Amino acid sequence: MAAKRTIETYAVIDVGSNQLTLKIAEVRSKRRPRVIEVVRGALALGRDTYNEQQIRNTSLKLCIEILQGFEQKLREYDVRDWRVVATSAIREAANREFVLARIAQETGFEVEVLDNNVERFYHLRALTSDFEFFSELKQKKLLLVDVGSGSLQISNYESGRLCYSHNVLLGALRVYEMMNQLRERTRDYTRLLDEYITCELNDFELIEEPGAVYDVLVAIGPEMLWLKRLAGMDPGESEISLEAFGELTRRLSRESSLTLTTREGVPADMADQLLPTAIILDKYVRHRQIHQLHLLQTDLSDGLILEHAERWYQLHVNPVEEADLLSMVHQLARRFRYDEQHVRYVETQSMMLFDRLARRYSLGDRQRLLLRIAAVLHDVGKFVRLNYHADQSFEIIRHLDLLGLTDLERLQVAYIASFHSASRLPTVDAIEGLDATRRRQVLELAAILRLADGLDSSHRQKLGEVSCDLFEEEFVIHIRTDQDATLETAVSQSKSQLFSAIFGLRVVFDVQGPR
Repeated sequence: MAAKRTIETYAVIDVGSNQLTLKIAEVRSKRRPRVIEVVRGALALGRDTYNEQQIRNTSLKLCIEILQGFEQKLREYDVRDWRVVATSAIREAANREFVLARIAQETGFEVEVLDNNVERFYHLRALTSDFEFFSELKQKKLLLVDVGSGSLQISNYESGRLCYSHNVLLGALRVYEMMNQLRERTRDYTRLLDEYITCELNDFELIEEPGAVYDVLVAIGPEMLWLKRLAGMDPGESEISLEAFGELTRRLSRESSLTLTTREGVPADMADQLLPTAIILDKYVRHRQIHQLHLLQTDLSDGLILEHAERWYQLHVNPVEEADLLSMVHQLARRFRYDEQHVRYVETQSMMLFDRLARRYSLGDRQRLLLRIAAVLHDVGKFVRLNYHADQSFEIIRHLDLLGLTDLERLQVAYIASFHSASRLPTVDAIEGLDATRRRQVLELAAILRLADGLDSSHRQKLGEVSCDLFEEEFVIHIRTDQDATLETAVSQSKSQLFSAIFGLRVVFDVQGPR
């Protein structure tokens, strides 16, 4: 809901897979938010979704009751600005739309279902902003494992840059629900978990560097708080010795969930997830030559609160750098053996063209990022098939994990990239699954990418200094080169049809040098 910026309380409600969480924070100008109230409601919606593919009516009624209690708490604190989000339990439920409608009817809350890559981006944002030493750790070879209820997000940093980030459907609650059905049929439940997790992680290793090793493992997720308590660590500590973690894993394999709940005070739903979490982490500790292990309890809500403070209250936090995301995208493209010199040239020229057009045509920073990602990935389809490679690029991109992009934005990037090689205008039915605004953005950005790609038709980066001028009816591209630019200007001219159609500009080339 909309709110005046003078309001200094802000709340986030996270309808998670294992519990519902309300966080209320004080947000003041240029200061870090201070959480003043945290309320949790125990309800494992993920059990329904992962077992039955939908949320049962009894669970939905309990969810609504908890949310109504949160609503009362918001009134107590006079909170008038909030955000309600949901993750995999609702995201994957077959009856998702009915669940969202019922919640809206009964509570007035409009729940925003976060795409997985957006959810993980907020986790990473909170981690980067809340833990100063993380900036030091990621200068090493660091593996970040974000353990959720429904999936893992596995990210790798080297020399301070994000190299990759992939999602694996191996969350702690999902594993427990799948394997618990087989518990009575095995004499060694721990070994059963180990075998299943090993199988799933082996599939992931197919996309890692062969024999990759890491210096540091950072694990984040709600289970980390309880793992640390059981290991005898203080809440403010993060590093646990590898020996202590090994002993903790062995202890969890011996003790039942009931024992953890009755003797140690671990919530029942959380107790079920500790052993799967420990086994997942232990796999990386033992097989990746890890030297340091850190357990951190970051929270989706923290990332959302930080974003709010940054946007409306001029808080300066350590951002997840755009350069990190682009570094990851380049790493993805390398896996498809892209022509790096060509791609970097097209990326540079795309940005130059975009920046000249942005003000007149109200092109924003988000569109710039989408264009840049599309420029990096536009030729990945050649790895699959040289002929009609743009179609293959589309299929690859729309299934990639692109951290921070929504599913719709990823689809936009796929369309932008797929239109780069043609000269004809896309037909009306060529862009499916997007509304009119996003379709227009696709056409605008694809037109720029087409032109930029044409400027390196030979893949030899021949055009030296390139600049442009924007006039009332013309877009003039100035080329200063000591090489023959005939091919590049001819191909770019043929590819300018979409550019002229969408921007209403005639493309003119001003070439100084050999022709």
